[in-house]
Amino acid sequence: MKKFTLVSLLILVLASFSSAQDIDYNDISFDYIQLPLKPLQDKSIKNSYSKVILKYMDDINSAKGSYQERVKKAEEDYQKAMEFYYVQQKMADDQYNKEMEAWNKKSLAEKLLLGDNNKPQKKYIPQPYKQLPVEQKYQKSFDTELLSSKYFKLEGFNSAPGGLMITVKLLGFDSQEPELTTSTVSTTNAQKQQVTITKYKYLIKYKHPLGYSVELNNALIFEDFPADMTNYSVATSQEFNSQGELQSWWNGAKDGYLANLQEKIINDNCQRLGTIINNNYGYRKINYKTELMIVDEKENYNDIKDAYAAALAGYNALAGDMTKAAAIPNIRKAIDLWENALKESNPDSRKARIDRNVTKMLLVNLQQAYMWTDEYEKSQACFDKLMAMDPDRDNKRRAEGIRTMAADAKERWLANK
Repeated sequence: MKKFTLVSLLILVLASFSSAQDIDYNDISFDYIQLPLKPLQDKSIKNSYSKVILKYMDDINSAKGSYQERVKKAEEDYQKAMEFYYVQQKMADDQYNKEMEAWNKKSLAEKLLLGDNNKPQKKYIPQPYKQLPVEQKYQKSFDTELLSSKYFKLEGFNSAPGGLMITVKLLGFDSQEPELTTSTVSTTNAQKQQVTITKYKYLIKYKHPLGYSVELNNALIFEDFPADMTNYSVATSQEFNSQGELQSWWNGAKDGYLANLQEKIINDNCQRLGTIINNNYGYRKINYKTELMIVDEKENYNDIKDAYAAALAGYNALAGDMTKAAAIPNIRKAIDLWENALKESNPDSRKARIDRNVTKMLLVNLQQAYMWTDEYEKSQACFDKLMAMDPDRDNKRRAEGIRTMAADAKERWLANK
């Protein structure tokens, strides 16, 4: 009898598990328009124009001008030295010719008596040489129009004068002397012995700070030089078996290596700054990846299926315009269907149509849908209800991701109200 009871209990437990509803977690992606954090109050402004200024070129042009002045002075000093040289040379030639004329008038006996050591010698006048200054290595110059069009187009605006003016300033590349560092590796030599080898490489610190200003009707709205762009990045050279080999490589590769670093950090920082500017002022079209859940049952869940289809249609229409006018009706239809189904929620019954699994699914779907309709308090309420149900790790991760997204969306929504 006891054995029969245990078997019966096991069957009942398995049956209750089998009756729990299965959930499909479908990966979806769609575009939406992200509102700016610092929107313009005048919504009639549709144009923006950006330009890039190489501020460090002022120093380069000054250095080039100074170099040309020094070249000019070196040329002038050389010409004066040559003029003096010709005078000295002529005087030496005249003196030599005069002395030779006197020498040639002497008899052979007199010449032999005086010897060759007393024969007139032409005075050597050293010829001056041109001492041109060494021109310094200049920083790399960049195509400002290309940088502007590639990185600093304000999304949601026409690229034309007569509106918002964005000026990006490149302040100049800076690198420090390479820092020697070593590492050890264990390897097997030809004699199959375990040996330790020291490797040598350089760490090169470099940076190129950027800043930007935003103007409207010649009035400064905002200016910033992001602090993180003043920090040094670190590049690592290839490794060598000796410090001498490393130094020899650096002597030959230094100019090209630093030029590549200049190119890299300009592209990296311009991309980052372009994102910052669009984050603050632009209407960026962003692709969003998320999950939309549905009950994996063929019958009895037509309302959930209809809600899924409506939500998907709404989400796919979010990029139509910043008001989301084409998307909201379908998303609200999905919300109504999900909310109505949630009224049947019975988390304690595995046989219920809206059991614990379906309830959690509905709360996550609703949390996300309310975010897109800008109903952030309702979105948070769904999150709180889900947390009270002690969700599994995956549902908790989904809900926390939506909450983070909703916090950013709410900040932007409030800024644009």
